[in-house]
Amino acid sequence: MILLTVLVEHFDFKKSEQIKEQLHLYFEEKSEQPKEFSSLTLTSKGFYNEITVQDFLLRGQFVFLHIKRRRWTDKNTGQIR
Repeated sequence: MILLTVLVEHFDFKKSEQIKEQLHLYFEEKSEQPKEFSSLTLTSKGFYNEITVQDFLLRGQFVFLHIKRRRWTDKNTGQIR
């Protein structure tokens, strides 16, 4: 109920850290091929650089979402998605 639906559906929660008045939540994209690329043959080839998004305050703490998206490679063309 606290997190965005897209995070819950497409990302795995990995860990949380509390540093002073900051709450850091870490997420990794699931290894399921995205539906918009269902017609392609993709393989997961690691991750893009992690991004950090500052979210709304939660019980007086600053919340930072650390998100890692998968890097998908098209087996037929070698193109990275």
